[in-house]
Amino acid sequence: MKCLALILCLLLCAPLLPVAAYAEEAALSPLRAEGKTLVDANGNPVLLRGVNAGGWLVQESWMCLTNAPSQMEAFQVLDERFGQETRERLFSVYEDNYWHESDFDNVKALGMNVIRLPFVWWGLMDEDGSLRPEGFERLDWFIDCCEARGLYVVLDLHAAPGSQNGNDHSGDISGCRLWDEERFQDMTVTIWEAVAEHFRGRTAVAAYDLLNEPGGKMNATSFMQWEFFDRLYKAIRAVDPDHVIMMESCWEPEGLPAPDRYGWENVMYQYHYYKWNADNDYAAQKLFTDVKLFKLNQADYPVPSFVGEFTLFQSMDAWRYALDAYSQAGVSWTIWTYKVTGSSTWGLYNVFGEKADIYNDSAEEIERKWREQGELRRNDALCQVVADALAGKPVTLPEEPEHESGMPVLALSPDAAVGKGAVLTKENKYLRLTVEKSGDPGSAANAVAFPLQEKTDVTSYSYLSFQIRDLQGANTHRVTLRDEKGEVVSVWVDIPSVHGEWKRIDAPLSLFPEVDLSCLTEVSIGEWNSGDYLFGRVFFCQSVLDE
Repeated sequence: MKCLALILCLLLCAPLLPVAAYAEEAALSPLRAEGKTLVDANGNPVLLRGVNAGGWLVQESWMCLTNAPSQMEAFQVLDERFGQETRERLFSVYEDNYWHESDFDNVKALGMNVIRLPFVWWGLMDEDGSLRPEGFERLDWFIDCCEARGLYVVLDLHAAPGSQNGNDHSGDISGCRLWDEERFQDMTVTIWEAVAEHFRGRTAVAAYDLLNEPGGKMNATSFMQWEFFDRLYKAIRAVDPDHVIMMESCWEPEGLPAPDRYGWENVMYQYHYYKWNADNDYAAQKLFTDVKLFKLNQADYPVPSFVGEFTLFQSMDAWRYALDAYSQAGVSWTIWTYKVTGSSTWGLYNVFGEKADIYNDSAEEIERKWREQGELRRNDALCQVVADALAGKPVTLPEEPEHESGMPVLALSPDAAVGKGAVLTKENKYLRLTVEKSGDPGSAANAVAFPLQEKTDVTSYSYLSFQIRDLQGANTHRVTLRDEKGEVVSVWVDIPSVHGEWKRIDAPLSLFPEVDLSCLTEVSIGEWNSGDYLFGRVFFCQSVLDE
C-alpha cells in the first residue's frame, strides 16, 4: 500500500498539460518534438489522439478474415495452391476492400486527428532487395485521404524483413532473423531511406515509427536494438532532416536509452500498454494506467511520449479514465485498433464476415469473401466514450445507416429449452436461468440449452441473436454450438449486458468455423457468474437489424 500511495502521490505531483492548451490541427502544420512536447510550426502544443489501421496491410487471424497463422504462410500456401499471380491478385482484392474512404470519415467523426498506419516490407520491396515501382501507391492513397480530412499519419514499419519479433503481426512467425542476418538489416535501412525520400516535406506525415514492437521473441539485447535504431536514424536524417522519428520500447521506458546517448534530436518515444487478464476489472486497469504514467514520469526523458497501441478491454469506466489520464499528462495515443472481426472491444468497429480458409477454399471463394468483407458495425458504447473524451464533453454520434436483410428469422422455441445444472422456469414467454454456483458456462452447467428436434441448416444466416436481461450485473456470455458430427465449439461473446435492462446480443456465426452449420443439433448460452438471467427471443438472422 505504501508503494501504491507513493505512485499516486508522484502522479498527482507530476507536471500536467491541460487538454485545452493543445492546438486544433485543421491545417496539418509540420510537427516537431520540442522537449517533452510535440509542437506545430508556430510552437503550439499538439496532442496526437487517434487509432491504428491494423489488419489492412498485414493480416492477423484473430482479427481478420483469414485462418492463416501468418501472412508469410498464407503467401506460401496460396502460391503452392494457385500460383504467385493468383495469390497477389487475391491479396490485392483484400486490400482494395478492407479500408474505404468512409472509414476515414468514421475516424474523423469521432474527433480524432491521427491514424497510425502499419505498413510492411513486402509492399515496398521484393525478396531480392529491389524496391517495387508501385510500392508507394497504397501509402500515398491512404495519406492523401487522411490529409483531405485533416488527419495526420504515423508511418509504422509493422513488418520488417526477416521479422523483428517473430510474431504474427510481423507477418512471419518462423523467427526474428532481422537481428541475426545483415542482409535483412540492410533491406530495412533501404526501406526507410526510400520512405524518407518519398515523404520528405509531407506535412500530413506526423512521424516515422522505425520498428513495431522490436524483439518481442528473441534474445537480442536492448543495446543491439539501440544501435540499429541509431543506424536507421542516421539513414533517415541523411535524406529527411525534418520529420519526427519514433523509437519503440518493449515495453517499459528502460527499454530505450536517453536520447543524448546517441545525439538523437526531434524524436518521440513510443510504448504499447496491454493489461491482460483484467478484461472487465476497472480497478486493475486503472492501477495499470497509473503505474505506466508513473514510470514515464520517473524516466523523465526529454522527448514526447506516445502510447501507440493499447486497449482497456470491456470496462468503459477504465476507458474513460485512461483516455483522460493520457491526455492530461500530455501523452499522445492511438487505440488498437479501428476494426476487428466479431463482437469485441478490440475494435471501434466490428466486421461480421466470412473467414477465408486458405487451405481449403477455392480461389474464387477466397476472392468472394475478401471482396465482400462483411457487415461493418460501430461499437457504440466504446465509440461514445472515445468521442466524449476527445471532445471533453458529452457529444452525439452521427446515426449509422441501417439495413435490414428482409430474410425471415429462424426462432428457437422456449418450450424446447432445458437447463443443464441450473434451475430453469418459463415465465411469460421468456426463460429464467438461475445459476446457483459460478463456473465455466462452456460446460453443461450454467446454460440454457436448445436441443434441436432435427438437424438444422443455418448456413444462410449470419448471427445467433438473443435478448437478455441480466439481473446479476455486468457479464459476458458464452455461446456453444454442436453439429451432427459431434463437433462442439464454445466462444465468448464480448458484449457485456446491462444490469437490469433488456439487451440484444448478436453472436456472429463466423466465430464458429469448425462447426458444420448445415447440420446443427444444439445451441446453448451460458453465464459464468451466479445470479439470475432472463432470456427473451433466441433466433438466427442475417442482419443485426432483423427482428
